[in-house]
Amino acid sequence: GLPYAREFVNLLSQNGMNYPYFAVSDESSEFPQCAILSKIKFEKTGHLAEQIFEYFDEKTRSPRGMLVADFDTNGKKWRFGSIHLKSKFGAKARDKENNLMRQKEAEAMAKDISSYIKKGGMIIIGGDFNEEPQDGAIKILKEKAGFVYLPQKGSDGTSFSYLWEKKNERRQFDFFLVSPAMKSRAKDATVLPVIKSASDHAPVYT
Repeated sequence: GLPYAREFVNLLSQNGMNYPYFAVSDESSEFPQCAILSKIKFEKTGHLAEQIFEYFDEKTRSPRGMLVADFDTNGKKWRFGSIHLKSKFGAKARDKENNLMRQKEAEAMAKDISSYIKKGGMIIIGGDFNEEPQDGAIKILKEKAGFVYLPQKGSDGTSFSYLWEKKNERRQFDFFLVSPAMKSRAKDATVLPVIKSASDHAPVYT
């Protein structure tokens, strides 16, 4: 939530990394949050994919949704979205690895953002998708919203960003998707090494 985001921003600032503009996605205690930290001022923020959907025999919504921030840079309006789809862990037998849940999340997000992209809107979204670029939820974001995958590579030549040390598995769960209008302006992304003492996910930047 916001108090923790503020604490994190202050710690970064004390170490020479200043992000004066920040926001979190949801102030409720019911759901976890995504955040955006920015060095440049955003005009406003919003929260997408809040609609309720049917999930087996219950009604629910995306646990985190998508936090978006709108920018105006030298007269060019663009948008960034912070995303964290449902984890594969903790899934019930009826939905192996929570695949259906992530697809439902992606459908809700596509519904909210597709018209913006079709009108030529420039947007880049990034975060932990808990799926690889060719998987089901990502296909939905590509086909129904119009997103394009932004290629990425690490110093070892691979695109992997997640290390499951127990089984020595490497996956590409963290990456960026862009609208066609943003694709020509975005450089390919870079994956940094996993810092095991901090996370089993690697930082990715563009």
